[in-house]
Amino acid sequence: MKLAKTAKIAAITLLLLALLTPLTVTQAQQEEGKITAYVQHYMKMDRSGLLLINDTVSLVTEEKQATIQEIFVGVPRNLKEKLSHITAKPLTKPSIELSVEKAELWEENFYGAKITFKQPLPLLPGQRYIILVSYTLTDVVTPHPKETSQFNITFPIIPALSLQAYLCNSTLELPPGARVLPGASHSTNTTWTERAVYVKYLKENVEPFSGERAWMQIAAPRIQPIECPFMQRKIILSQYGRLEIHDTYHIVYKGNGRLTNLTVPLPPHAQSVRARGSLGELTAKQQEGNEAVISLEVSVDPGQTTVFTVLYELPWSEYVESRGGSYTLKLCPNAGVRWEVENFAVKVVLPKGAKIRVVEPEPSLKKSTGFSYTIEIDYVEETPINPLQLSLSYEYSPIWAPLYPTLWTALLAFIVYAAARTIRPPPPVPTVPIPVDTIRSFLNLYKRRESIMRELTAIEEEARKGRMPRSRYRSRRRRLEAELARISKSMEPLKEELRRAGGRIADAIAMIEIAEAELQEAESGMRRLTIRYRRREISSDAYKRLLRDYRKRIDKAKTTIDEGLLRLREELGA
Repeated sequence: MKLAKTAKIAAITLLLLALLTPLTVTQAQQEEGKITAYVQHYMKMDRSGLLLINDTVSLVTEEKQATIQEIFVGVPRNLKEKLSHITAKPLTKPSIELSVEKAELWEENFYGAKITFKQPLPLLPGQRYIILVSYTLTDVVTPHPKETSQFNITFPIIPALSLQAYLCNSTLELPPGARVLPGASHSTNTTWTERAVYVKYLKENVEPFSGERAWMQIAAPRIQPIECPFMQRKIILSQYGRLEIHDTYHIVYKGNGRLTNLTVPLPPHAQSVRARGSLGELTAKQQEGNEAVISLEVSVDPGQTTVFTVLYELPWSEYVESRGGSYTLKLCPNAGVRWEVENFAVKVVLPKGAKIRVVEPEPSLKKSTGFSYTIEIDYVEETPINPLQLSLSYEYSPIWAPLYPTLWTALLAFIVYAAARTIRPPPPVPTVPIPVDTIRSFLNLYKRRESIMRELTAIEEEARKGRMPRSRYRSRRRRLEAELARISKSMEPLKEELRRAGGRIADAIAMIEIAEAELQEAESGMRRLTIRYRRREISSDAYKRLLRDYRKRIDKAKTTIDEGLLRLREELGA
């Protein structure tokens, strides 16, 4: 009897718990607050055509406490091909660790970042938690087919968020001197200053995943659309306390008309700026705002590539710490670089006699030549929103600085003494061995480079005739240009070694380089001539005569290149 009574009480208790549990869950759900956002959407158009975006997202809850585990921030899916890099970091302290990965949601028309908090983020009423989301968009600038200083630009005027936004304040910063032309997709307010031009747009109560794509036409003479498939930053540490930088660029021009000079960004405090091309010194004029205008060696037409090097110095005390005989170099390797670089290489040359202690990150190559050490670090992609870090510690004795002048003085004294003692016939000049392996490697790379250039010409013709989709064309072109940049990088040390060999080998290299410059100039002139003829700026007779002259120059340059390559092949058989 007592057992039955106990079982009855237990059954009643379980029934009451079952009835009360849904009520408790429902009540807890009702108490969970709703999280919304305020967004500062800031976009900056670089001279190169790259669009840098910073979204400051403030998360708030109005009445009740709420928690959040993840948030999506990005752009509409029709801008997917243009979004290249995206990062996120918390601005509120104490911050909660978060992870970022790219995500695509078809039903929500979204592409961007999925930001996940390592721990659920609690928010109290009136409290704000701020996240900064940074990303870059490429190929947003399309040159006008006729006007060289007019462009069509496409950009996300409203970002795509997984939360409702009470307010989205959008600002587009354009280079100084730009003008917004009539006929834009959205009605905006424009403000002009000496520093820049600001295009502003405001929208309230933005629903989740309601990002908007906008377009407008602008007149901006300072925009120079380019791509940079390869860049090498060479950092030279001198034994005399000088920090010299050599930036070598491979630039592809994407604008309309001819490019005769290019504005290049510089790191802060850069001084003594110079420039150098394949044939000698170039004119470089340093400007305010950490920039320099470089006069190119040969004018560049759309789709063509140009290579040049910018040289400058940085203040030693800003980047190098010294304690006795120990030195530490700390800097951001991509400081001042406002372009996206597909293949970015950093090379550090230490003073003679220095010994490396610690390098972070781990270099891909360590090389010693005599008493000099060189390290190289390769990065697959470089973007302005991802600052890189380099720390290098080494030991160096000040005895090495006066050592070389002392050796030269002693050598000169010995020569004078020997000449005074006796005059003897000069010894036979030793025969310099022919660098067979270097010549063979150079010829193989040159052959591969010519094959890639022919393939680039072929796919451009296919795309022009509409036989190849634009997406496939861009993908193949970028792959070929990246390979071309790697080959050009590999050929430079081979050229230097062949120049040092002297004689016929050095003459052949000089012959090839001069002929290549002549070939590039003649091909550019032929394209400009064709454009002028299509615009009916010259007569048919003048067009045919000038075209014949350009073809003669091209044939002569190609013949000279073949002669130079033939000389190198003859050296292999010598």
